[in-house]
Amino acid sequence: MDRSPDRDVLMKFASKSSSRVFVHLGDTVVSCQLALTPEQQMIGLSRHASLNSNEGMLFVFPQTQDTTFHMSTVPFPIDIVGIDERGSVTKIVQAALPGTNERWNFAKVSAVLEVPAGLVKETRTRIGSMIGTTSDLL
Repeated sequence: MDRSPDRDVLMKFASKSSSRVFVHLGDTVVSCQLALTPEQQMIGLSRHASLNSNEGMLFVFPQTQDTTFHMSTVPFPIDIVGIDERGSVTKIVQAALPGTNERWNFAKVSAVLEVPAGLVKETRTRIGSMIGTTSDLL
């Protein structure tokens, strides 16, 4: 079964704020809130007090693009993963700390995944790892 991210399928749920997708990091399945619209992407995780170990947020872009992420308003540490159009990991930021003014650039990504700090290491996710998705709305 092909579980690579299908941007068209994910984008059709952009107007449904409760839309979730299941992201596969190796054998680990993470239930992710989708951030599809510019407004959802700007807010990101800033309104969350924390994430459970199996939760995350998946930012899906309408086309492959360069983007920048920051932690200035996220109140807990996270791992940030850049994903290209094939579903391959292109960049990893581990244990980004809350409140930092540091910014991370992600080149030519179709999606960016934010998960609790330590999950990337726990799942042995690396540059080149394939990230799969399935939606509970399909």
